[in-house]
Amino acid sequence: ALLNDCKYGHGATDDDLSLTLIKTSHYPDESGDVGEHEFSYALYPHMGDWREGNVIAEAYKFNMPAAAISGVKAANTESLIKLDGKGAVIEAVKPAEDGNGTVVRLYECFGGRRTIKLKPSFEFNSAHIVNILEEELESVPVVDGEVELRLRPYQILSIRFC
Repeated sequence: ALLNDCKYGHGATDDDLSLTLIKTSHYPDESGDVGEHEFSYALYPHMGDWREGNVIAEAYKFNMPAAAISGVKAANTESLIKLDGKGAVIEAVKPAEDGNGTVVRLYECFGGRRTIKLKPSFEFNSAHIVNILEEELESVPVVDGEVELRLRPYQILSIRFC
């Protein structure tokens, strides 16, 4: 896999990988790519296809490397949300805009239908699928502190835990 931190012009044909580093167009902005550029890219060899090779997780690690910060270790170092199932990526965990609960946004990344489970480490009483405005669309059953979700191919989903 060809990983990069900012370039969208890439291609793969037969046994050839390509990455466009600079687009030198003069229209609509004559000075659009003038100046110094900085980017990173890497080759990630793996077995199997991109799903089996865990390419999405490696791309996230490449684009968001771990950072060390100083401070006091928290009493609870448990993950905020545990995801059980492959083929889904949690993109955001944030306070709800109205201050009532926590919103988790995720998407199905393998292009198939799948069932996953989410188990928050924080306390909550209910879970609802919400739209982008965080308006409730439907209730999600909570069983033993976790929710089960059925995802469609590439579906983006937001869940509010209250």
